[in-house]
Amino acid sequence: AQEERIVNYTAAIKLAQAGLLDMILSKSVKPAEQTVAILRYVEGLTTDEIAKRTGITRRHVCRLQASAVKKMSS
Repeated sequence: AQEERIVNYTAAIKLAQAGLLDMILSKSVKPAEQTVAILRYVEGLTTDEIAKRTGITRRHVCRLQASAVKKMSS
C-alpha cells in the first residue's frame, strides 16, 4: 500500500510538472524567462542556484522569474 501511494504521488508530480512545463512554454514567455522558470519550478532550484548555473545575477533571476510568473498568470 505504501509503495503504491509513492508511485501514485510520483506520477501526480510528473503530471503537474508536465502541465507547468506546457504552461511555461506555451505562453509569451521569453527564452531567458523560460529557463529561469523551468529551473525554479520544474527542477526546484533556488534563486542562488539558478544564478550560479546560468551566470546571471540573483537580482536578474528574480526579475526574470517575476516576469515569467506574471505572463503565466495572465
